Amino acid sequence: MDRLAEGPEFFPYLTARELLETAGSVRGAGTQRGIERFVGWVGEGALDRTLATLSAGQRRKLALAAASAVDPPVLLLDEPSNTLDLAALDDLRALLEQARERCVVVATHNLERLGLALDRTLIVRDGRVETPALGVTRSAGRRGPGSS
Repeated sequence: MDRLAEGPEFFPYLTARELLETAGSVRGAGTQRGIERFVGWVGEGALDRTLATLSAGQRRKLALAAASAVDPPVLLLDEPSNTLDLAALDDLRALLEQARERCVVVATHNLERLGLALDRTLIVRDGRVETPALGVTRSAGRRGPGSS
């Protein structure tokens, strides 16, 4: 299982490459894939910059690249669309599409930003599931069970 916290906190003196290499060595794999994904999203110039010099959006993309590099069976994403521009949102949607065979749990206050990248939505209010299994179900193309 891997996760992306709402505010990814890293060691500001590391470069993006060093962070991805460290994450890959801890997991035993995924370094090259994480590097390729990050470079594809932000360009090669950001790879050797320290994390302190990256924008909030670049740090978010770095966190997504690191968390998804090894195809974990479960991926937890907390507010993954925060600080992302429109192009990066498309990349996030593509990442979610690639992860369709795995369990991806997304906590967000802005479902609209993710579009139809989600198979099912649950609304949680005050710590309780308000509408279990109700929401957009992409495969059916309509509202979930119990709706008309």
